[in-house]
Amino acid sequence: MNHRTAGEIVVSALEAEGVDTVFGLIGSHTYGIYEALRQQYAIRHVTVCHESTATLAADAWSKVSGRTAVCILTAGPGALNSIAGVGQSHFSATPMVHISGAPPRGAICEELHGSDNEYYTAQIFAEVTKLSLRPRTLEELNDALSAAFKTARSGRHGPVHLEIPLDLMDAPAAPVPDYAVTPAAVVDCPADVAMAVTADISMAEKPLFCFDKGVIRSGVSERLVKLAERCGACMVVTRDAIGAVQDDHPLYAGVAHDFNFGKAGFEAVTQADMVVCFGYRSGTGNLSFITSRLQGKLFNFSFEDHVGAFKGGYSACLKSVTTALEQAAMQRPENRTQSWPKIRLTDQRNQIISSLDRYHEQAPIHFGWALKQLCNRLSENTTVVLDAGTHEVWGRTVLPVFGPTSQIGSANWATMGYALPGMIGARMAAPEKQIVGVTGDGCLLMALSDMTTWLDAGGPSVLMVLNDSEYGMIAQTQVSRFGGEYETSLRPVNFAELSKTLGGAGFRVETPDQLKNAIEEAFSAQRPALIDVVSQHRMDYPAWD
Repeated sequence: MNHRTAGEIVVSALEAEGVDTVFGLIGSHTYGIYEALRQQYAIRHVTVCHESTATLAADAWSKVSGRTAVCILTAGPGALNSIAGVGQSHFSATPMVHISGAPPRGAICEELHGSDNEYYTAQIFAEVTKLSLRPRTLEELNDALSAAFKTARSGRHGPVHLEIPLDLMDAPAAPVPDYAVTPAAVVDCPADVAMAVTADISMAEKPLFCFDKGVIRSGVSERLVKLAERCGACMVVTRDAIGAVQDDHPLYAGVAHDFNFGKAGFEAVTQADMVVCFGYRSGTGNLSFITSRLQGKLFNFSFEDHVGAFKGGYSACLKSVTTALEQAAMQRPENRTQSWPKIRLTDQRNQIISSLDRYHEQAPIHFGWALKQLCNRLSENTTVVLDAGTHEVWGRTVLPVFGPTSQIGSANWATMGYALPGMIGARMAAPEKQIVGVTGDGCLLMALSDMTTWLDAGGPSVLMVLNDSEYGMIAQTQVSRFGGEYETSLRPVNFAELSKTLGGAGFRVETPDQLKNAIEEAFSAQRPALIDVVSQHRMDYPAWD
C-alpha cells in the first residue's frame, strides 16, 4: 500500500486509466486534486471559464475520441452549473466520469457550497447519471473511482458522478491499495439468437436495419452497413445516429425522425416486413417512432445495462451482437435481391439543396443558402459541431455526412450553447481534424464566456454564426401557434468584431456576395475564425415533396 491524499488517489486513477485530457475549473473544494495534477506531466488540463463548458466540451471530446471523458469541478454551484452537459452525456450515451468537490461529511446547514443536506448534489446528479457516488473514506474513494470508470463504459455508456467531501479532500495521506483498473462489463450475444434473427432477415422481402446512437458509441457502424449489404437490407438512422451510414449509400433511406429530414425514412419503416433495430433504448421516443409505424416484424438489439432476453429483443454488447450476426450470415447465401423500390433520399436532398439557389441575392441571408456555401469546404477530415435551433435543421439537411464523427451536436437533448464548447472538445480530441461549428446568436451568447477558451484551443477551426437577432425557432413557433411572438428578440451583436478583439479572426457578412470571400479567408486563417452572417430571422423549413 502507498500513502496518498484524496487528490493523489484521483490522479493515480486517471493515470492508470490512461486519461490524458481532463476538462475543469478549479475551486476551493478541489485544491487537493489540482495540487496532484501540478506534480505530473502526462495529463493535460483544459481550463474553462464556465462549468457548463467543461461537461459539454467533454461530451464532444468523447464523441470524437471514442474514449471516456473526465471533468473536475468544484462543489455546489460549480458542479450544478455543469449539469446540462452531464445530462447531455446521459442522453448521448457518451462515457464520462464527473468528479466534483462537495460539502464535508456531517456538514452543518448552509456551510460553504452546502445546503440543508450534505448529500444534495449527489442526489441531484443521480437523476442524470448511471451512478452517483459520495465516498466517505480514502479507501472508498479508491474503489469508487474504479467503479466510476467501469460503469461509465459498460452497457449503455453514460456519465458517473463522484463527489469528494471537503474534509476528505483535505485529509492527510493514508495507506490505500494500488488502483485497480476494472474492465467494462461485456454481455455476449448467444449464437442461437443471432441465427434466429438472421433466418428471419433472409425470409423477408423488405428487411430494414434501424440504427440509433448505440451503434455509433459502440463503433460498429461500418460492420453493420456491410452486414446490411450482404442481407439486402435498407437502412435508416435516428437523428442521434446521423453518420452511421454515408449519405450516398444506395441502401440508405435517411433519418427516420421527422419530416425535416425527408419522407424516405418514414416510408422505409412503413414498408418493411422485417425490422431489426440496433442500439435503441427500450421505452424511448426513437423506438416508439418505429413501433408506431411498423407493419412487419420487429427485433431490437438493445443498448442497455440490463442484459438478456426481453419481449421483442435481446440486450447485449453491440460488438458481440455484430460478430454473432456476421457469423450467422456467413452460413447463409447472400440476399442481395430485395424488393425495395429506388431509395429517394438523395433525390429529395438534392431537390432541397438546389432550391436554395433562389436565395442567392436575398439579404438578410437565408440560413440554408449560407450553409450550402460551406459544403465544398467539408471533407472526411472535418467534424461539424451543430448547435440547437433552426440552423441545426438546415445543417442536418444541407451539410454532407462522411462518417460517424462528421456531425456531432446536442441532437434531441437540444442543449443550446453546445457548438462552442463542442468545438473545444473536438479540437482537443483530434487536433489533426478540421473543426467547423454552426450556431446561432442566441446559442453563442449562452456560451460566450468561453470564446477565449476556443481561441486558446487553436485552429484550423471555423465557427459560422447565423445571426438573426432573435430566438428564431421559438419566435416562429409562437407565431404559427398563437399568432404573435413574445420575448424572443435579442440585441444585435457584431460577433466578428468581438472575435477580433479577443485575438481571433472575424468576418462580418451582411450581403450574399460577401460570403464566398469570408469563407475562403476563414478557412485559410492560421487561427480560429468566426464568420458572422447577418441572417433572415423568419426561416422556411425544408419542403419535401
